[in-house]
Amino acid sequence: MVPGLKDIAGIMARDGSLTFGGGGPTTVALEKALVHKHGWLPRPRFRLAYALSRLTPGTNVFAFCTALGWQMRGFAGALIALAGASLPCSAVTVAITILLEWWRDDPRAAVAIQVAAAVAIGLVAASCWPLLRPHLRGSSWVRTAALLAGAIALQVLDVPPLRVLLAAGVVGALWREPAP
Repeated sequence: MVPGLKDIAGIMARDGSLTFGGGGPTTVALEKALVHKHGWLPRPRFRLAYALSRLTPGTNVFAFCTALGWQMRGFAGALIALAGASLPCSAVTVAITILLEWWRDDPRAAVAIQVAAAVAIGLVAASCWPLLRPHLRGSSWVRTAALLAGAIALQVLDVPPLRVLLAAGVVGALWREPAP
């Protein structure tokens, strides 16, 4: 069954644009809708679109949605999928920016934004800790220190990501694990 352009736009707006959490949740939501619920795409073609979108520069979610639209309805489907995936989240971003601009001089709003930022940082730290904890024991602490050094170089020292990746590649090529 070939979906209508309106159907593609609706699913992309709902699942491709307004799914919080980035590409993972978006991919799952789109697979449920397009492959399992409606049967508009077979799983291999869905996965091909996903794989190819990872190779593109820029925002991979938009590339992914565009590839899905192309597979369902050609050029028109690609354009509709891109618009459906990008316009709603862009409108939400503009609305939030306007709201923050209005709140800029309100001290209560400033406190609320600081609290929200602190909560976000805490959530990221809490989700990282279980991944980091096993590596603090034994000889893998060196890897952990290197990982933290790379993060500090990126965030605090403002070192370009390409330089950090190149440095990591050189260190990885020269690093020799002790024999067990």
